Amino acid sequence: MHVPMRPRPLCISTHVALRAALLALAFLPVPAPAAEPPVTHVKAGAWQATTFRDPANPGCSIGGPGSMPGSRLIMGANRRRPDPMNLIIRKPGWAIPDGTRVQVQAAFPDGATQRFTGRGNGAVIEINLDAGQVPDWVHALTASPAMQLTFGGTEPPWVFDLTGTTAVINAMGDCFRGLGIAGVAPPFSLAFAEAPTQPYAAGPGTQPYAAPPPTQPYAGAQPFAAAPPGDAGGAGTKKRFDPAPAGPLDLDDAPAPGPSPKAEPAAAQPPSRPALSFPDGMPADEAALLAAVDSARRAYRTAGDDVARAAARPARAQDICRAVPGPDVAGWIGTVAAFRTTAEGRGTLSIRLAPGVLLKTWDDKASDFGDGTLMDPASPVFRAASALQPGQRVRFSASLIQDRADCYREAGATLAASIGEPAFIMRLGAVQAVP
Repeated sequence: MHVPMRPRPLCISTHVALRAALLALAFLPVPAPAAEPPVTHVKAGAWQATTFRDPANPGCSIGGPGSMPGSRLIMGANRRRPDPMNLIIRKPGWAIPDGTRVQVQAAFPDGATQRFTGRGNGAVIEINLDAGQVPDWVHALTASPAMQLTFGGTEPPWVFDLTGTTAVINAMGDCFRGLGIAGVAPPFSLAFAEAPTQPYAAGPGTQPYAAPPPTQPYAGAQPFAAAPPGDAGGAGTKKRFDPAPAGPLDLDDAPAPGPSPKAEPAAAQPPSRPALSFPDGMPADEAALLAAVDSARRAYRTAGDDVARAAARPARAQDICRAVPGPDVAGWIGTVAAFRTTAEGRGTLSIRLAPGVLLKTWDDKASDFGDGTLMDPASPVFRAASALQPGQRVRFSASLIQDRADCYREAGATLAASIGEPAFIMRLGAVQAVP
């Protein structure tokens, strides 16, 4: 007869040990989710916008390189510190005593300047931008083609090419909204003209403190001081936000790829142009504007140094304001340089007043923001302009756009281009071909 076997009971000591082990596993702490690595979601020019997807403290920033080797400017905020905005200026080779007050001046080609007081520590200057400073700072970064930062001590000025700042600052604003970061309220939907400038190489081994920054105006993308020799500077850096509630931005030291800065002669010369001639029928204000342009070219070419060359531009602005006292002009004559349409189908037109002197609309939607120079395809002026051919002589009316740096807005990316081949921005009112 088959007798079924019964399972052998566990001994008491084994059963108790197993139960204790299961209870211990049940009450082990669950690991917190790890922060995802930073994501660079927009790159434009030399600038990039980055999202830091830390579950406990997400943040957003932008960053771009200066003309000194390894130099970088970073701006951003995180959920725990939405206000003030954090601005970081960094250069390998600096050795700033912790807590040192550092004065920084930003200067722009239109003559505007902004001053900040930061706190230095090692290779970093940290500046807190309060809510009242942020809108003007964002506007300056997006509206200007270039920026010069001036420090005290032995550090020479840096030049930043601001091409791409509109795209990355807009992306940072989108990042703030997407991550639900409240308390940041600058105008992050701005879009302004962006034109490239050439950065310059200069040696490291300098310090940005121990003296206030010199009150030096922006004079184009120029190396205003030669840096003394010193230890080699490092490459640019990637960055992340410190998750601490009240700490500053933390900077990793991993090198970021990028081209080395290039050098350019400090005194770039505008192209040589023949003496201007004024054809019969040219209005007096147009002729006077061309005379002001010609005078500035000659002053620039004969100047003995960078300061004298830079002075040619404000002198020209005064001459132009006297020549054309109001922005609305009529009966001006020139030849068609180009008619094109943008990706959105709006019209652009360039008219050559004389060799190397243009009156033009902006060429794209981003540059045209706030100026309204692009032509609606349904408008009579678009139809008239689209019928013109390059080289065709025209008579036209237009509105110029008032501007501090040039009296009327000019699109040159550098001082030499602005003086040698100025392109003034206009809103075209009417145009017709003439014999």
